[in-house]
Amino acid sequence: MNRPDFICTQPYTNLELLPTGAVACCGAFFTEQFHIRARNAGTDYKALWNGPEYLDLRRSVSDGSYRHCTDRCPEYLAIRDQKSEKMRVENVSPEIRNCASSGDMRLTVGPRVVALSNDMSCNLKCRSCRADFIRDSNAVHDARYEKTVAMLEEMGNDIVTLAFSSSGEPFFSRYYLRLLREYICREKLPKVHLHLGTNGTLLNQAMWDSIKDPALIHLLCISIDAATPETYKIVRGFDWDRLMSNLAFLKTKRDAGKIPHFQLRMVVQALNWREMEAFFTLAKSFSADPVYQLVYPWGTLTDADMIYYPNHPDYQAFMEHLRAFDARHPKLEAYYRQLL
Repeated sequence: MNRPDFICTQPYTNLELLPTGAVACCGAFFTEQFHIRARNAGTDYKALWNGPEYLDLRRSVSDGSYRHCTDRCPEYLAIRDQKSEKMRVENVSPEIRNCASSGDMRLTVGPRVVALSNDMSCNLKCRSCRADFIRDSNAVHDARYEKTVAMLEEMGNDIVTLAFSSSGEPFFSRYYLRLLREYICREKLPKVHLHLGTNGTLLNQAMWDSIKDPALIHLLCISIDAATPETYKIVRGFDWDRLMSNLAFLKTKRDAGKIPHFQLRMVVQALNWREMEAFFTLAKSFSADPVYQLVYPWGTLTDADMIYYPNHPDYQAFMEHLRAFDARHPKLEAYYRQLL
């Protein structure tokens, strides 16, 4: 069998707990058939790591078929179009190369990256994400906490990156807050760096001081989606001034070296694409790196919001704007370059 020149490493390194109960290696960028399999596979995370679903995922990237992946995944698109040098086979780790070439997809070490995306609780109801507020009961939160702690106790020595959350708000969720305040520390997780995704509205000094071991925070990414109070009120519906106050506090932590990687994220959509340059300036004013990604049609928006759809009335103007913007900032972390 001809092996591919490029390979996605995530099935060999990542484990993600999804809101649906599925366990996979990344987000929800899979075919519906595979997602159903992953959802029905159970929650014995150690067994799942070398179980049928994960072995099948690893085979699908090692043989180059990517049969479970969809065009919604930017990593897959970059590999398919051979634009991801870091995923070139000779550039991945010897362990992954050997595993892929031998045909034995079982791994002797656990996941190095664990993403907890299994709680959608949030203090906001952003229009690009959900139609209403979501908060599960305390009993549900506590059950998640106990299950996750058991997994971390069993697999924690191998974990290098622990990330949350792409689905909810870590400083609002009882489950995530308990992990931050009661469990996660260097003694429990000797190699871990924390990657936290948040809307930033609750992360003030008091919240920061309540974290058990804030020194573990390696990356803090705050999703804002706007560069002006007017747009922010529409896309996020929160108090702009309070957010700016929180960002000013976090800037002091960043400038003091307490946050090694600090990002502000814009989910680009019809309402905010004209503010991309202003957002760049805003992020830099808080000593943060701007990150851009395209909005996904999760079901809460319409085609009128999908500025990158070719049939959108502003599509041509957007693409001209995007090409000019990217030419000015070619080194940005940006998940729109498949359009260029």
